[in-house]
Amino acid sequence: ANFTVRSQSEVAAQKRSQKEKRRMQRRQTDVADSGQKDWLLDLGFDDVYLEEERLLGLPAPAPHIRDPSNFLAGRAREYSAGPRGGLPAGTTRETFEGYERVCVPPPRRLPMPSSSELVDVASALPEWAQPVFGSTKKLNRIQSALFPVAFHSAENMLVCAPTGAGKTNCAMLALLQLVSQHVDPDTNVLDRTGLKCCYMRWPR
Repeated sequence: ANFTVRSQSEVAAQKRSQKEKRRMQRRQTDVADSGQKDWLLDLGFDDVYLEEERLLGLPAPAPHIRDPSNFLAGRAREYSAGPRGGLPAGTTRETFEGYERVCVPPPRRLPMPSSSELVDVASALPEWAQPVFGSTKKLNRIQSALFPVAFHSAENMLVCAPTGAGKTNCAMLALLQLVSQHVDPDTNVLDRTGLKCCYMRWPR
């Protein structure tokens, strides 16, 4: 008599493989019944991932990108045909097997801001808030543009800028606005009993 010795892990792996095979067979049957081709499976996306995306309401693909070989070119047409004109002028595209290389030209460098465009720390901030900025005499261009909203209002802000652009000081302006609500304008004394704030940032 013939017999085979298998470890427990090999048996478990075979069960998983059989289960996955049955799942794929059911999917192929469903696709055949509906008369539709699953274009994402053809692109190599994992079946479990696709099922999660379907539960989240994955939109149906546009007709001109159902063919996987035309996927990248189709996406390029969608972007370039958008209402905002897509990528900037001078952008070049190269399509390769399985990926596309897009080269975007560097943005036009803005001229140096004039002194009148920048917020002066000494004149714009109350005396109690000025030490926060140390030796900084003027806010930079982004901070100056946000200053009316960040320091003189309680509106929400979403600030997107490269590293080193001064986003932390934008957050500091918003915190100072919160602190200002608890500072006595006559004595500049802070009432700490009613003040709470939480500053969160991504670790590097």
